[in-house]
Amino acid sequence: MESEVADLRANVVKKVSRGIYSNSLIKFLAWLYENKREILTPECASGADTAVNKRNYFKTVLKNPVTDPPVRFELITAELFMLWIVSLRKKDGNKPGSSSYGSHRAGLFNLFCDFKVSMSPELEGELTNHFSGLKRKIAANIQAGEGEIKVGKDPLCLQLFRFLGFELLVDVSRESIFARTFMIICWNLMARASNAFEVCINHMEWREDALCIYFCQMKNDQLGERPRDPRHVYANPLAPEICGILALAIYWACYSFVDGEVQLFPGVNQYERFRKLLSRVMLHDKIAEELERRSVDPESIGSHSMRKGASTFAASGSTACPSSTAIHLRAGWALGGVQDRYLRYESAGDMFVGRTVSGLPIDSPDFAMLPPIFIGADAQLIKRALLLVFPNMPSKLNAIGEFAIASLVYHHQYLVDTLPRNHPLLSTYLFRNEDLYNELKVFVRCELPNSGNALTATGVPPHVSILLQMKEMCDSLKKNIQIQNENVEKIINGVMEKLEEKAVGLGTVTQSGLTEALMKCLEDAGVMRIVRNIENPPAPAAVSGSTAVRDTTPVYCWGGKLHNFPEEFTFPKCGVLEAWRYWCVGDELRGYPPLKRLTPEELSTKNLRKRLSDFKFVMNKIEERAAELQISSASPSEEEAIQIFNHCSSVLNVPQTSSTGKRRRTGQHTWMTVVDDLRQLSKGTVPEGQALI
Repeated sequence: MESEVADLRANVVKKVSRGIYSNSLIKFLAWLYENKREILTPECASGADTAVNKRNYFKTVLKNPVTDPPVRFELITAELFMLWIVSLRKKDGNKPGSSSYGSHRAGLFNLFCDFKVSMSPELEGELTNHFSGLKRKIAANIQAGEGEIKVGKDPLCLQLFRFLGFELLVDVSRESIFARTFMIICWNLMARASNAFEVCINHMEWREDALCIYFCQMKNDQLGERPRDPRHVYANPLAPEICGILALAIYWACYSFVDGEVQLFPGVNQYERFRKLLSRVMLHDKIAEELERRSVDPESIGSHSMRKGASTFAASGSTACPSSTAIHLRAGWALGGVQDRYLRYESAGDMFVGRTVSGLPIDSPDFAMLPPIFIGADAQLIKRALLLVFPNMPSKLNAIGEFAIASLVYHHQYLVDTLPRNHPLLSTYLFRNEDLYNELKVFVRCELPNSGNALTATGVPPHVSILLQMKEMCDSLKKNIQIQNENVEKIINGVMEKLEEKAVGLGTVTQSGLTEALMKCLEDAGVMRIVRNIENPPAPAAVSGSTAVRDTTPVYCWGGKLHNFPEEFTFPKCGVLEAWRYWCVGDELRGYPPLKRLTPEELSTKNLRKRLSDFKFVMNKIEERAAELQISSASPSEEEAIQIFNHCSSVLNVPQTSSTGKRRRTGQHTWMTVVDDLRQLSKGTVPEGQALI
């Protein structure tokens, strides 16, 4: 309990902030050791003399008990601290900016606070005066052309956001799927990266036509005392490259769900993961060329660019943009003392902001576009689709999953035409099984709101409602004109028929009579019967007592032999569950039989044959376990394959933590990663973990 109380005291400062303060104070203590040794306590100075790594030593002394501080607080003055401040330089030799100086000052305050020493009013006042002068000098230098005039990362404009969304969509790397999903979610939520990474499954729900995500803690609400109202995320069927619902659907289809995992983006340090991915993405040829064309420095694009860009677009992307209050509240900016007293968070305002940042055109009736939805589909069909497309999805996400699958089905043809053939998404069940897709697509609708819709369009401003009514009037007018034209044509045809009848009665040759006579001659000669057989060939006779049979698996000829697999065949880049489904069922769309039939002779390269050995290594473990449990099947269906895997996944027991002690994202590992882990475990080079794939 004493430890818990100590943790509560330490929790006053967030872990990320404490890390920033620690880095600052380590530099400060190292500077004192080199220049003002007398400010350090004798114990701290003598310990630094014998320490091999000074940085690690000073990091340790910052965790000393309150009774053993590393410095003599009574000797610290504003002038001393400012001497250190003005000596600081960045890696490129330039001076830091105002925000960095502010972090160092906050670090000093935290040092006093951690060791329970009260900073004197004189010292606090002198620091304030010195920093005011420092900031004024920095501003004057920038005005004179020294330093950067912009602070922080640049906002991402909508056009560049769509460009990056498309380039990440067509990239075949599995990591790009994560990066794209986070980028789009962060943009739509207008959230800080830390808030987006902390979204949990139980923070998400579906209401009417929007995905709702809750934040229980933000930078300016550390205690979580403000009303917890949802941020609304809308689908954009007109721009699938930045559609938030489609991005989630692709992410869930390509990554597995793990029992007990509560985070949308599981992992220890997802911010660092995204930062590194974004840095690598900026080096891609097409993206680098586009940034150069737009005169954008790749270093100026970061995780905060999405938040800045979405907020800027929502506030100034149109003359009919949402209110500044709604934008401030969604972005989590403070509005002084009036925020919770007078300016309450209303859902209609946030809905309007959500539709705006989704990229829907605000000056068009399409701004009210509803998301793709299943109309008239059987509940059992939807349940089966959820099981096959998103195996092991928590029941909490069923409603969101239904709309996610509807988006995948609606954009199916776009994705097939756009994505490279080796994209991970095209290896998932919905894109390799035409039967399920054909069953679902007849029920998917995506349309503008009207009185017959199953959903209510939320967040639609009055001017868009007027545009919708004008569009309905325009469509009605076009329909009336079409009906009138058809009536005129009928009248003319009727008059012509009467005239021709009279001409035939008088024995006059007409075009209609001549055509009829020629067609009769062709029919009598049997020519038309042959033509009809060519255009509509008769169906093959069904075998008595047999049911409908699928087309036979195609046979490929290469290397002078017949094969069941084409020469360009490659193994899917997917998780173990999806690989197991390939092993049992194959890929109907590409014409691949179950991969358990694959032999080395079917593969064109030595590297692929080695991959086959790895592939069989994992699959055989599952089959052996299934045989032990007496649940194996020679030709399982997709549902049976998933059930067998869930019962046998215990044989894939891999380390839950890395060699450095960090928690691993087991649900996002490919089957190749699992092979490496299992082989190392069999050699005894890695301690056995407790997590199951």
